[in-house]
Amino acid sequence: MINDEIEYLHKVITQVKTGSVLDLGTFDRLFAISIISAFNHINIHLAELYDDLDVSLRLEGLSIDFERYLNPNYWTKNFLFADKYAIYEAAGGNLADVSYKKEINYITDYLPPVVEDGEGFKQAQVDSFKTAMHQFCDEEKLAYRDISHGLNFGLYMMLELLEQIRNKVQKPAKHQYIKLWDDLCEDNKFTDAKKNFDIWKDDQGEMNLNVLKARQKQEIFNLLTSGFFRFLSSPTGSEVKHCQLKIYEDELPVGTEIPANLHVECAKMEKFIEWKGKHILSLNYEKLGNYIYHYYKKLEPGNLYDIVYFDQTLDLIHEEMSKLNGGFKQFLKDYESNLVNDIYNDCSAILNSCRIHLKPTLKESFLKDFLSKILYDKAIKQEVRSKLVGKPRNKYICFIVYTLYDFYVFKADSVKNDLINTLSKAFNRRPSSTSISRYFKEFLKKKDGALYEWTRNHIDEFKKLETQSTQG
Repeated sequence: MINDEIEYLHKVITQVKTGSVLDLGTFDRLFAISIISAFNHINIHLAELYDDLDVSLRLEGLSIDFERYLNPNYWTKNFLFADKYAIYEAAGGNLADVSYKKEINYITDYLPPVVEDGEGFKQAQVDSFKTAMHQFCDEEKLAYRDISHGLNFGLYMMLELLEQIRNKVQKPAKHQYIKLWDDLCEDNKFTDAKKNFDIWKDDQGEMNLNVLKARQKQEIFNLLTSGFFRFLSSPTGSEVKHCQLKIYEDELPVGTEIPANLHVECAKMEKFIEWKGKHILSLNYEKLGNYIYHYYKKLEPGNLYDIVYFDQTLDLIHEEMSKLNGGFKQFLKDYESNLVNDIYNDCSAILNSCRIHLKPTLKESFLKDFLSKILYDKAIKQEVRSKLVGKPRNKYICFIVYTLYDFYVFKADSVKNDLINTLSKAFNRRPSSTSISRYFKEFLKKKDGALYEWTRNHIDEFKKLETQSTQG
């Protein structure tokens, strides 16, 4: 974790109370170089996190203590960075010309890991590291200026990256909340939900809808009494009064103690759910991801496990319900995932009409291949599910076309009006050319979402492959 790496680096730096970089002997120079290497290691990690945040609100990013780490005073209470202004004046103030220099490439792979108790490096690795660094310093005659620049630049870059990450973390896009939920499920995928449900099924015997509805209410009760929603503000009296989610004593095992405030917790939870087919409870993952995002530092690991366990158990209950009533199958997650194939067919016919506008360097199947690729990307699939399944698809198809237009897939002489006219003819019914034009303007202002981010990161490589294929 980023926090652990930064905390440990700070601890190592602040343990050095006296001395001067100007008077560094060979051993002390090795120590300074190891600090430079640690900065390099952390900055690589931060740069990767920064890129990942374009797609997902990585929980790792939420855990960073920005307030503390972005305070220069936190780093200047030691002789290495005694002058906090030096942080911003590395290499004569021209940071663009500063590099980690040749020594960084040599030592990054040699930086030993922390020992189990967190007090220092393992001795065998320390000895190996020292030997390698002694040899390097003797060969390169590393000067004070190189060390000083490396230290200041390493810290400066870390502060810059932390600032950029903080800006992204503070202004998330909506689709990132769903991706955050996916990441949380991946981190907690190994639960006892399946094992416990199978044991309950064996004990229960014959299944019927009433038994499964009662089990669903039991799981809702367990989640509500776990305190998962405790950080939400209390609902109004009207919200409690009109709450559709209710749990009665006869729906729970005999002897279950009902908390006095259960009706309040039900009203809280109702903001995150919807009922499908009257009996199947479905979670709103965007709202749920939003809640987890804003209260991540307060929620305990057990709370995050509980909500994933709850979601997995609901899936198992709903599968059993669908076996009793085939009409429930349309509300299962897997059913929605399978609709991607139908969406692909619908979108493909419309998108294929724009083939006449493609650049001549791209083969005719480019649009079809592109569509196939994006609809099976995990993040985009979530976005597709929220925007296409059960909703008008024309707007999102226009978004796909506009995204490709924005990344110069079409001929230079194919202006937006050409694409709008082509799409307008391709759609059997609405939207009209006026509506399509309005969609384009809307997307021009936003330029966000999983589809746009994926295209931005992959389109050049994708076009290159298609061009090579055409030439071949």
